[in-house]
Amino acid sequence: MVDSGPSFEIWKGPKGGMRIDWTKKGAVRFIVIDYGYAGYAPAITKRWSNAILLATEGKIDALVDFWDMTGYDSQFRIETQTWGQQHPKNLGKVMLLTRSKLVSMGAAVANLAIGGVLKTFTRKDEFDRESSKLGLPHVTFTAPA
Repeated sequence: MVDSGPSFEIWKGPKGGMRIDWTKKGAVRFIVIDYGYAGYAPAITKRWSNAILLATEGKIDALVDFWDMTGYDSQFRIETQTWGQQHPKNLGKVMLLTRSKLVSMGAAVANLAIGGVLKTFTRKDEFDRESSKLGLPHVTFTAPA
């Protein structure tokens, strides 16, 4: 982790970075720039688990911004997908933003595994609107140097 605040964390990978934002009502959004490293997964799943404690009726809203992600480690997808499989009763809205065909294929596999609750967005403005409705701030994130 290279930076954090009361409701965000910023992580740096060998290439690119990740930002996690959350609300006191159980919405969690993570943004990955460049590459989704397996090393990011524990931070994401920890934040999701913490959000359950804050969420209304124990259901979190998980928002995944992969707009600028070009690829990922298989373990990254496996660990986040496994968390979803282990917590189906805790999933409220699950939304993914991507423009990558590779990421879309991985998302289709993950969606089957978590019971078909994932909604995929291919327009950033629509995803950002949904993020705002859930109380997440609008951010312009660039990977840490």
